Amino acid sequence: MRRGKTRTLDLKQPMPEQAQTDMPDEQPSDLFVRVLAIDKAIADLLVANEITTLEEVAYVPQAELEEIRGLTAELIASIRQRARSHLLRDVMGRP
Repeated sequence: MRRGKTRTLDLKQPMPEQAQTDMPDEQPSDLFVRVLAIDKAIADLLVANEITTLEEVAYVPQAELEEIRGLTAELIASIRQRARSHLLRDVMGRP
């Protein structure tokens, strides 16, 4: 869809420190529902637009998320903050 134009890192490659490792068989949409407290339809929308990790939710350019039809600016800000908070807690070893 829009990959490759706005970033140079391949965020699809798993990194050992990614928060997803706490439940290795969990699908990205299920992870988003659990961690970001969003409904399945929004989670599926993110995955359909190639957003499949918490790192992507937290750190892809805001404009890239704004291109996804169905996501409001308020929702984007909220899920980005939740993803960043989760990742920070994970790095710090807090639940």
